[in-house]
Amino acid sequence: MQLTEALVLVGVGAAAGVVNTIAGGGSFVTVPALMWAGVPVAVANGTNRVGVLAQATAAVGTFRAEMVDGGGELVPQIAVTGVGALFGSLVAVWLPPEALETAIGVFMLALVLLAMARPSRWSEPGPPSPWRWPALLVIGAYGGFLQAGIGLLLLPCLVRLGGLDPVRANARKSLLVATLTLPAIATFALAGVVWWGTGAVLAVGASLGAVIGARLTTRLGPRFVWAVLLVVAAATLVRKLL
Repeated sequence: MQLTEALVLVGVGAAAGVVNTIAGGGSFVTVPALMWAGVPVAVANGTNRVGVLAQATAAVGTFRAEMVDGGGELVPQIAVTGVGALFGSLVAVWLPPEALETAIGVFMLALVLLAMARPSRWSEPGPPSPWRWPALLVIGAYGGFLQAGIGLLLLPCLVRLGGLDPVRANARKSLLVATLTLPAIATFALAGVVWWGTGAVLAVGASLGAVIGARLTTRLGPRFVWAVLLVVAAATLVRKLL
């Protein structure tokens, strides 16, 4: 890897770490950046998880230092999203590269359209619903398959179906992203589609961005989270349509 490519990946990783921690969607940028650096699409999907794991772990540590509690049901939520992630990553490894690239484009566009549907309700916690469990399972499967934009799904789920305010939901979201990434990255590594050195470069920037994003979240509150989420969704939609 050339120095220019490494610097770009660190910068992109940092920006994605901020966005992922506050809302989600950073992988919409990091996966194309990895492909720009010469990483094949299937390998970019696996390698991106190294940065995601580092970013989510750094965010969890920062939220804990800021004394932000993600609520109860920790172990069941980890188990449900982890099972989904394992299934999704196996599907991603099984798909041929051409089909995976098409699926990525379709999922990204569908996810952004979903994210923009009544976004003002995301900051209003709803009563805990039994529907949170199948929702978490499906979201975990999506995270294992692609991961890009998983925060745009996890945050509304944890707020509307799980009863958490957006700041506490962000703390839980970061923890779930970290744990569901473990079975996914193991699957990709066993399939030989993780470039660890490239992923480590991305992880340096992602970790720094995650710390910044977590501190901004705790200091600026739910309205800030909602605003960033809406901007990320709108910007990604524009990008996909152009």
